[in-house]
Amino acid sequence: MANELDILYQKAINSFKNQDYLKSEHTLNKILLSAPKNSDVLRILGLIALIRKNHLEAIDLFCRSIEASPQNPMAYSNRGKALGEIYRFSEADQDHSFAVSIAPFIPDLWIAKGVTYQLARKDALAIGCFSKAIEQDKYSADSWLLKGDSYFSLRNYQESLICYKEAFKLNQNLDFLLGKLTHTMSLCSQWKNLDDYISQMNDKLRGGVNSAYPFGYQAIATSEKDLQICAKNYSNYYFPDLRLKKMFKKSGSRIRIGYLGGEFREQATSALIVGMLELHDRSQFEVYIFDNGWDDKSALRKRIHASVDHFIDIYMLSDEQATSKIESIGIDILINLNGFFGLGRQGIFQRRAAPIQVNYLGFPGTIGSPYIDYIVADKIVIPENSKKYYTEKVAYLPRCYQPNDSKRIVNSHQFSRQDFGLPEEGFIFCCFNNIYKINEKIFAIWIRLLSKVEGSVLWLFGDDSSVITNLNGYAKDQGIDTSRIIFAKPLEMSLHLARLKIANLVLDTLPYNAHTTASDALWVGVPIVTCIGKTFPGRVCASILSAMNMNELITESLSEYESVILDIANNPLKYEEIKNKLRLNCLKNNLFDTREYTKDIESIYSKMYSRYVHDSDPDHIE
Repeated sequence: MANELDILYQKAINSFKNQDYLKSEHTLNKILLSAPKNSDVLRILGLIALIRKNHLEAIDLFCRSIEASPQNPMAYSNRGKALGEIYRFSEADQDHSFAVSIAPFIPDLWIAKGVTYQLARKDALAIGCFSKAIEQDKYSADSWLLKGDSYFSLRNYQESLICYKEAFKLNQNLDFLLGKLTHTMSLCSQWKNLDDYISQMNDKLRGGVNSAYPFGYQAIATSEKDLQICAKNYSNYYFPDLRLKKMFKKSGSRIRIGYLGGEFREQATSALIVGMLELHDRSQFEVYIFDNGWDDKSALRKRIHASVDHFIDIYMLSDEQATSKIESIGIDILINLNGFFGLGRQGIFQRRAAPIQVNYLGFPGTIGSPYIDYIVADKIVIPENSKKYYTEKVAYLPRCYQPNDSKRIVNSHQFSRQDFGLPEEGFIFCCFNNIYKINEKIFAIWIRLLSKVEGSVLWLFGDDSSVITNLNGYAKDQGIDTSRIIFAKPLEMSLHLARLKIANLVLDTLPYNAHTTASDALWVGVPIVTCIGKTFPGRVCASILSAMNMNELITESLSEYESVILDIANNPLKYEEIKNKLRLNCLKNNLFDTREYTKDIESIYSKMYSRYVHDSDPDHIE
């Protein structure tokens, strides 16, 4: 009999390894009829329940496994993983700690403990766990990858890059590793061999391999089709469509809108939407915030809190708990402000927390999943012939899709050039875009501009020593004195806007444009020159400039981009003409009319809701 059970158990394990969980479960349950306290069988059944995200069932099975074998470290580790996934971090930590105390030589136990620390946003502790796993097995590519992820979360990109490169040496086929590697190289301005890695990533992506990851890929990709493939791969891997069909109760007289995100603090997305939140028509809409971030005690955070009807913290709720909370409130339209960026909670949307789910603002591209119904856009960022590359239906705003706050405060302090190490004379080229958007091709143009505009300087945003070293090294190799490249440190937002007024001309990046940074520049009266790209993130600045009726600053190619910038910098009369036009257009509020923008987006929300109450499927909205 024992031999027969062993054979059955091996069959179950083989089925489990082949991801045939139904067959594995059936075989394991047969074994339980004869051996109801078999610890390993109960544990594997728990793992199957965990894979299906049936956390409470999984925890019960792991408890029974532990009861049958109280010193089984894997059962404790597995229970810790299940507890961590439903945010019961204290209990999870106890289980993981006990598991590694029993068997500190098993790398997987340290990995599981580290992953739970990552979920709890304790990445410094997670790094210690992954280091322990590497001590036990220095050839574990997974450990190096996860350690790199934690360094990345802590914004220690140099250490993150070291880990990703080590993981790549050990296993070039780890899911999404190439995407993380190339994005981190861009964050460090490490361009040597970057094109080779990108070429490999694109080949794998087009060959059906999980190589690129969506957020980083947006700064690399020049094809909307590639971006769609990337998003679908990532969604299917981490947040597959659960094909949930739910019956929702229609809320009543007012439409309940829920904005879900992790950046309700002094951050770009919040700076853009706060005015719109304040102006929502409360006779038609009841507005909720579902916050997965933290309170930074900023004035912007307080303003957002005061602007909505309900502000609900979901950080310590599991995806299941948060989904239940949102369902119980009866949210009609749930807005995904993150997508694959920042501190989002894609698992809540995966569980279909609301009847209408919308991709808006935070992630300029498709989510690639059928449970996101709409994406908010305009006819420049998503032209008619591009709709096929978005799994969502496109809800078109009549002007620029990006909201802006007409109450943004520019600090009254009068900064001088000397305050930031800028020369008293000379033309100031400026780019305060995130450093990963600056690639070698764009930077080479800027270096040429410095060589052709006497006395000019380039003002960039960043204080990472490795970035400064790498960019200065590139400039020096091209014969440019590195004193002509000045780096700006972070400032509180109103002071940052006051500082930005010092710049003469903002230079945009490609294939990922300036977004909020473009609006920042125009708000304080500084022109920006862009080159329109072939993807959503590469067309945003053109959309912003078009809304401001500043189309002469939109170019169609990088050669035209360079030529227009050079002409403006070397032609003072033309420069003043552009500045004066921008000043007048700002007064007309083409881009910064928050009240009209709010009416436009409310009209879109109403049309989405109307289709829903009339039982019509989502469709494109004009």
